[in-house]
Amino acid sequence: MDVVNVDTRLEASPKGVGGTVEVTNYTPRPRVLELFLEVAPELGALATFEPKPDGTEPELGRAWWTLPKLVPNGKTQLTLGFPKGTDVEPNDLDWYVAGIDEGRLLGADPLPGDWDVRLPRTVVEAAEAAAVEAGVSTPADETEVDYDAAEASAAARDED
Repeated sequence: MDVVNVDTRLEASPKGVGGTVEVTNYTPRPRVLELFLEVAPELGALATFEPKPDGTEPELGRAWWTLPKLVPNGKTQLTLGFPKGTDVEPNDLDWYVAGIDEGRLLGADPLPGDWDVRLPRTVVEAAEAAAVEAGVSTPADETEVDYDAAEASAAARDED
């Protein structure tokens, strides 16, 4: 399959709404991932999670976790709950993942670039290692082109 799958399941019960989020690594190599949740702030304030998030932004309805390293075919699971009377469905929960490219991600979206999130070193290093392994250049490998210098050398050739 060569994907990371994020599967959300919620069920209503007399105690409230609860469920799981299961992240499965169907790629051929271990992955270190960062999982982000975005919900309406009023829903986020009511939610309970196990394990507890590594960080939250309650005013934006965001929470995030650095997941344990997932070996190929490995899984990890988060549980979440909302109190009785809360009207929440799986579509109300927006999941984002950092540490894998969007072409290999199902059930979630890649982390938006405008979130200005500083990823943990392990996630960044794992993504860079994957790029090197795949033979793809990373932004650190790219050099900036100096167009002014290129124009000056072109002008010098024209005069010759």
